[in-house]
Amino acid sequence: SDPSIPGAQVNVTGEMFIGPNAWVYPVSQPTNGGSVKFTVGSLDVNATGGFDATGRGFQGGAGWYSGSPAGYSDGYGPGHGGWVSGTPYQVFSKGSGAGHGGLGVQNTPVYGLTYGDYTAPVQPGSGGAGGDARDRTGGNGGGVIWIDATGTATVNGSLLADGTSPAEQGGAGAGGSVFLTCDKIEGSGTLSAKSLTFNGGDRRSGGAGGRIAVIYNTASQNAAPMPGLRFTASASASVEPTYAGVGSLYFPDNMFLTRGNVLKLSGAWMRNDFAGWNQADLTLDNAWLDMVSGGTPVALTGNLVVLGTNPNLSRLVLTNSPVAVGGNTLLDGGGLVLYPGATSAASMDVAVNLV
Repeated sequence: SDPSIPGAQVNVTGEMFIGPNAWVYPVSQPTNGGSVKFTVGSLDVNATGGFDATGRGFQGGAGWYSGSPAGYSDGYGPGHGGWVSGTPYQVFSKGSGAGHGGLGVQNTPVYGLTYGDYTAPVQPGSGGAGGDARDRTGGNGGGVIWIDATGTATVNGSLLADGTSPAEQGGAGAGGSVFLTCDKIEGSGTLSAKSLTFNGGDRRSGGAGGRIAVIYNTASQNAAPMPGLRFTASASASVEPTYAGVGSLYFPDNMFLTRGNVLKLSGAWMRNDFAGWNQADLTLDNAWLDMVSGGTPVALTGNLVVLGTNPNLSRLVLTNSPVAVGGNTLLDGGGLVLYPGATSAASMDVAVNLV
């Protein structure tokens, strides 16, 4: 089926207001991915309310079953996880994590693949594979939050389309999709299409981040105050020595990189026209930002700070980038990854301390 055609439609001529402790739960069809589209005049989401499509995307695998024939259950979706054995990244056979905006852990030419349109994401996250027992289910993919607002979208609460964690030996579900079109976006809430991180467990595979796209009128948006929003399309952790791929972030310009010095952006930045940072300070706040286009210069007169609790999940990733920091570079629970490139432009100069 064509994912650009919604499986259901909700139309509101005026304002759609999500009040305190009020939630909307958009559910995608778990095997074919049909999803709900909301068309509204304007949107206002209270700080304690929101849309929650967590685990409401493609279904995860059911685990090993003893039917005829016996075997393991793959997840559903274009990037579904499956049972893998003998890959270079693991010691034990187990279920692979699902892909969407990035690759799932234990991905193969068949399992854990990327898919979808990063400029207009309307597909759910895929389900991870099940483990080696019937109750060892794979994680479900995140669902779809698809909203077309004619006017302003005020988000002080949460728009959640996260993939869920697996049982033992299973694969995590991939993050889903958040696709919002509006005249401008305001607020201090969270838009999330991540794969939820799990704690411990034997031989579980991480799922990829999903896709987030917010399409606003650039003139209206740049005339408004800078929103304090957090955008999260990060991947989940894994017990393997590798991590799933981060999902994608897309906007019609680079405003969220340039207005203000604290970034709350987790995902692969999909625009290739960013001229780089040339300012005093830059802080990445508990986020995983991958500048995929390469060659992004960083020229700071002050400090570069990367905050987090896990440097594999909170990090700034640059490729072939010249980095010059006039003050300190502080990695406080976060990481800085600088890949070389074909032109050998990658460099880093820190005038004071690297801590």
